[in-house]
Amino acid sequence: MTFRVILRKDIIYKNNTSPLCLLFFHDNRKKSVGLGISAAREYWNAEAKS
Repeated sequence: MTFRVILRKDIIYKNNTSPLCLLFFHDNRKKSVGLGISAAREYWNAEAKS
């Protein structure tokens, strides 16, 4: 099982932030779970995943 934390760029809130989600991968299946927090796009580093 592997997992990643991603910033959902397709959803943008009124305060110009996007939600963070946790993606689980297991046996060619994908499950997404919202973390309940959001971050501004300019503070998210996709290469470092933080």
